[in-house]
Amino acid sequence: MTSKNFNFHARLYALYIGVHEYSSLVLWNSNEININFLPMIFKLFRPNAWKFLRRFSSSVTLECCKVNRSDLDDALKKNYQQPASVPIVIGKDVIYSGDEQLIQMPHNHQRIAAKYYNASRKHIQMAIDQALEVQEKWANTDVNCRLECFQKAVDILMSPLKFAQLMSAIMLAEAKTRQEAERDLGRLIRMMSSTADYLKQLSEFKYHGGTEGLVPKYALRPLEGFVACTGPINTSWRAANLALAPLIMGNVVLWRPPKVCVHSAHLIFSAMMEAGIPAGALQFLPSNYRLFLDTVVRSPYLAGINYAGRLSTLRTLWHDMAIQLANYKCFPRLVGECDSKGYHFVHESADLEKVVDLTINAAFSYSGQRPNCCARLYVPSSMWPQVRCHLEARVACLKIADPTDDESFSSAICRPDIFDDIVEYLKYASSSKGNQIIAGGNFIKSHGYFIEPTIVLCQNPQDRLLIDDIPGPILSVYVYENAHLEGALETLATTQKFGACGSVFVKNEKILPHLQQKLGKTASNLYINNQCSGSSMSHLPLSGNRLSGTNDKNATPYYLLRFAAPQMLEEARGDIAYD
Repeated sequence: MTSKNFNFHARLYALYIGVHEYSSLVLWNSNEININFLPMIFKLFRPNAWKFLRRFSSSVTLECCKVNRSDLDDALKKNYQQPASVPIVIGKDVIYSGDEQLIQMPHNHQRIAAKYYNASRKHIQMAIDQALEVQEKWANTDVNCRLECFQKAVDILMSPLKFAQLMSAIMLAEAKTRQEAERDLGRLIRMMSSTADYLKQLSEFKYHGGTEGLVPKYALRPLEGFVACTGPINTSWRAANLALAPLIMGNVVLWRPPKVCVHSAHLIFSAMMEAGIPAGALQFLPSNYRLFLDTVVRSPYLAGINYAGRLSTLRTLWHDMAIQLANYKCFPRLVGECDSKGYHFVHESADLEKVVDLTINAAFSYSGQRPNCCARLYVPSSMWPQVRCHLEARVACLKIADPTDDESFSSAICRPDIFDDIVEYLKYASSSKGNQIIAGGNFIKSHGYFIEPTIVLCQNPQDRLLIDDIPGPILSVYVYENAHLEGALETLATTQKFGACGSVFVKNEKILPHLQQKLGKTASNLYINNQCSGSSMSHLPLSGNRLSGTNDKNATPYYLLRFAAPQMLEEARGDIAYD
């Protein structure tokens, strides 16, 4: 790659935000960057510029979800010195043997964050058998007792030492900054609390109707069999939600956490056990995901699968369960959420500063790996010159480095296979006609899996960069003519394969209903003048339509009912006259 200096507009913008020292470094000689230059690459601006940028990167977090810095430093130091060893847990059996696996730190893959043991097919079958043995006991546990267990677990997770341990596990294995890890744990606590609240509401539902002498009642029952939960995702609170939602409904659960979340998932699992969940109701099974899914799909006692991850895997699950349908004792539920990204559509009346701020945050926080983050930006031609200038300047200021560095905006890509997928898209963007990389585009893996936040200007609205789900920090931009607004809306509506989230930026209230109507089916979570990543702590809007999944709206009452088999009871009192 040719030598690279920040452009004139970036220099002006740096001065505008109070930067008085500017370094123009020629560091880019190839697609691989010498790791010795990393500290220099991401310190081109003074700290006051960094503080300006950080003002829009932090979402609302529960105030109680703040870690004690001394406790966090101790936990990080301990993890660096002695990586955690995570077992398989089947009932009361804690197994530290078998197929040993290592979790590398994504930002420094020469170091180990944790080690764990993969469960074999025999282990998984043993877990199914033990889960079925305790199924009746857990199903008949009073709702208030289950709610009490969840509350105790929340209290345990919120204790200073446990919170610091979770933060450390997330930061080192998932390459999340302190702020990102705090937000994740805030979402975990919020999810557990809201799930318990929704179950309480559902359990108090009263059926109104019936005839004189007949008293109808509504009872929540769990599914008959076991629920398997898994997904190759990289977010601990989402991984926990996969297992805890069916569990609180009285189901017995086999939980296979994703590799990068194994350590943090085990800490959450331990808190649940300490809170009083009976042994066997929740089985902890780190394992190869293909082996896990193949084993559970073949069991006649499968009652449901709660999955989050790749679209191809969800399709395979649907196919394999259909083949096994005649062998099941019931019709298993399949709840699936696919990793998919969203878009920002900008109207000519939009607030420029808000568009830039929220797009940067939605596209590049956690290096673009968060589900529902922004991958596509549609901008009118009249606004594009200013938007481009601001985007390039902001991206130039983002520090991508070690997650334990408080000044890091984001860090490394969490897995090498995801890194390789993103690099293929970067190579395509740099070599294909009609595409222009206007910011970023560089990557390095000699020390850690780092990729620069990248912005690509696309001439073709149907280019793969604007259609495919890219699991990393690539923002693809399409500029449409102001007079061709309808064409741009139609293009977006017809080319959007996924339907999880999207945002519309507009100040003209008269045009807003039209934009909502045209883009209504492109996003199950549609935001107005806000980022599409759904990072508000007031709600946890996941799931989507089209190829984003079964749209069951995690962390809502609807989601919980997917893991319930409601029963209608009708009691006759007194003499009843029948026709």
